[in-house]
Amino acid sequence: MSSKYTQLVTIKILLLTSAGIMSIPLYFYLGGEWPLLVAMLILNRSIGLLSSIGYHRWLTHKSFEPHFVGKILMLFGIVASSIVSPCRYVMSHRAHHKYTDTEQDPHSPRNITFFQMWLGQFNSNIPVVFPKEFLKDPLLSFVDKNYWRLNLLLQLTVLSISVKMYVIFTPLMFSMNWFAVVWLNYFAHVSNGKVGLRNLSSFSALFLMGEELHKNHHDYPARCNFGDSTRFDFGNWFVTHFLAISPTK
Repeated sequence: MSSKYTQLVTIKILLLTSAGIMSIPLYFYLGGEWPLLVAMLILNRSIGLLSSIGYHRWLTHKSFEPHFVGKILMLFGIVASSIVSPCRYVMSHRAHHKYTDTEQDPHSPRNITFFQMWLGQFNSNIPVVFPKEFLKDPLLSFVDKNYWRLNLLLQLTVLSISVKMYVIFTPLMFSMNWFAVVWLNYFAHVSNGKVGLRNLSSFSALFLMGEELHKNHHDYPARCNFGDSTRFDFGNWFVTHFLAISPTK
């Protein structure tokens, strides 16, 4: 990734996070009420779950086959997340698995600090491979090529419905989801003060919803189920019951 692209990512993160910090006070200043806030927080976490599963388990690792409705839900979550286009995510994350915690890993604690990771200043000196399967799926290809246009259309739609709703939609959702992504990618690769894979605590499942089982995932990256005999993977349960054509393994 070019330095110019990295700078744009950093600016986006700073702007949306700043807006996210101010979003709840501004929401109540505009006359917002608790029921809508609670509903939007639930929507935010739902979109976070859909985008995480879509980016990671479906597009990057192809660990399950979604039905049509599941595919639409995940693509909606990916667009609404405001994180990155699907193709860029897949290329970066596949490189992360291929070069885990080496100099060519795009986001290893070995190469960058937590703050750099939070700013989106990933290692750009990495070999990436374009996911050719994107070209075979017209809908996926369309979403990827028009990612930010679709994102803008969604922003304008929410804004046209309600200013109060918009205030706590993208800024708060992005801030919450991006922090969860960075927390996972940094601390799941640091064990006892040294760089090394580990599963995060069961408490972190409240906001990572299965992704906290990071070492399990790296051990078996093609499996949709990150759980084991002692840990439950909520993300896999959600995939099996709501997104996949058939039960996952």
